[in-house]
Amino acid sequence: MALRRLLFPVSVAATALLFWTPADAIAASASSLPAGADKVVHATTFMALGLIGHATQSRRWWFVLMVWAAVSEGGQTFVPGRTPSLGDLVADSIGIALAMTWATLHARRTQGV
Repeated sequence: MALRRLLFPVSVAATALLFWTPADAIAASASSLPAGADKVVHATTFMALGLIGHATQSRRWWFVLMVWAAVSEGGQTFVPGRTPSLGDLVADSIGIALAMTWATLHARRTQGV
């Protein structure tokens, strides 16, 4: 059970590697992606984190993720070649909202509501 509880915070921390990697380290792979694909990556990442948070029964996972979305974007100010993006923050929020929707529907279905 203790390992299950660690999954959410470890997953959130692991995304720091993705979002705080210097731009020159990811430029080659990012240049081959279609326009807007980074927004899909942001939304998908935060939706997955939300589903992990829900599955591990972490308290207030959605609040933690909203704070993390803002921190991860703001932190890019200090990463060479990266800049914070309101569009990325919106995409993160969409991913969180999708996870919240799924979690709510799942709870209703399992509780028979």
